[in-house]
Amino acid sequence: MTTHPQSYVIEGGQAGKARLNVLAQTLQPTTVALFERVGIERGMNVLDVGSGGGDVTRLLGEWVGPQGYVLGLDFDAAIVRLAEADARAAGLTQVRFQVGNVLELALEPVFDRVYTRFLLTHLPDPALALQKMVRVLKPGGVLIVEDVEIGGRFCYPPFPLFELSAHLYRTAAQRKGGDPEIGPKLPGLVQAAGLQEVSVNVVQPTFLHGSGKAMMSLTLRRVADAVLTEGLASPSDFEGLVNEIAAFEARPDTLVSLPRIFQVWGRCV
Repeated sequence: MTTHPQSYVIEGGQAGKARLNVLAQTLQPTTVALFERVGIERGMNVLDVGSGGGDVTRLLGEWVGPQGYVLGLDFDAAIVRLAEADARAAGLTQVRFQVGNVLELALEPVFDRVYTRFLLTHLPDPALALQKMVRVLKPGGVLIVEDVEIGGRFCYPPFPLFELSAHLYRTAAQRKGGDPEIGPKLPGLVQAAGLQEVSVNVVQPTFLHGSGKAMMSLTLRRVADAVLTEGLASPSDFEGLVNEIAAFEARPDTLVSLPRIFQVWGRCV
């Protein structure tokens, strides 16, 4: 994600990329459906802001083809290097990555599409970030945003520790200056950034089995530093919580969802 590392509640690096790879695989069907709905065409220039492990950046590179261009932007230099290696291994010469901060974005308005997923939730000023993204769109270009409403996630049967884990994440993120419930606010934020023809869709992947079902415990392990630094739990209590969540996820009779994901897009005039 392209924000200052101190404001990002989820740790990055190699272990962070492993989590992002699982997340990308889990979300690929809904994100592909979004791109089909909005339109990603051969030869387009696309900017992926907060490109993380580069999974979506590479997907976009396949869609635009060799005659197009995709730039992935992320603050995490370690993850950028790993994403670059993956793109080279895939032979996607039309895909490039750059270390950078969205709030310092100063590219020319050459992009047909600008995409960002799960970035704005971590920013203290998402409205400013959206303005920066809109400025690099061509006239007629489209901004595409996906972000979360943490409070919308659920499990069955009810499990009190599931609610506690969501509370810990929410509190840690808010203390870092983020908004873990930003999802429903996105249409208004995108309209306020000056975009027209704004549309919204909501998806919520839900799992009985598979790697996506373990996203809560995977994420908790990557927010441990933020939770412990903020004094929200003791190390032993937090480790016990994560282990119990993982055991709940592993049961064949439990149902676990991701947060509600708001997909919002609008056109630059």
